[in-house]
Amino acid sequence: MILNRLPIRSLPFYKEGDLDTGKEVEIAIMNDRAQGLGKRARGVLLENTAGAAFTGTLVARIFNGDDWSAEIPLAQGAYTNFKYEDYVFVELVRIRARDGPIHYKVTAVPGIPEDWELVEMGVIPEEEGGEG
Repeated sequence: MILNRLPIRSLPFYKEGDLDTGKEVEIAIMNDRAQGLGKRARGVLLENTAGAAFTGTLVARIFNGDDWSAEIPLAQGAYTNFKYEDYVFVELVRIRARDGPIHYKVTAVPGIPEDWELVEMGVIPEEEGGEG
């Protein structure tokens, strides 16, 4: 099932306790290059930066049903949507500055559109698969 991004405005999200720095979240990939995979990805919210127009490269880890696969780069400025325990849809952009810190732009829209699937937040395995 290919999910669609919310076609409505997004709002800055400042709710304390839900988007803590370093919190792991499960996200559904919304980038065109990833559509058709039907996979979920994970991200780590390293910094909550709302209201700024950042762009950058988002690196996602694809979950293939049993294992986390290798990281894949999405297009520059790619947007994803992720859901957490309160089921608020959030747009997330990961910015990796050259030789600098990683930042996120986080915006959210309350509510769940009817044509979206609900994704329960789950525990992400610590073991890292792949080559290294």
